[in-house]
Amino acid sequence: MATCQQANLLGLTGWVRNLEDGRVEVLACGEAPLLEELRKWLTHGPSMAKVLNLECVKVDYQEYPDFSIR
Repeated sequence: MATCQQANLLGLTGWVRNLEDGRVEVLACGEAPLLEELRKWLTHGPSMAKVLNLECVKVDYQEYPDFSIR
């Protein structure tokens, strides 16, 4: 929920979901400086999060109406 809120604050579109192994997957679309802000935020996440690693991969742009939780 916190990632969705942060992405919405930045005006990004895409989605976030929890994976069965405890990792979180995010697909975010928007302007490069805003994506970089989200990436920086993801390095620490919300206050109760324990971020061990962050891996970023560029993918082809996709159109999403908003940012949602899957």
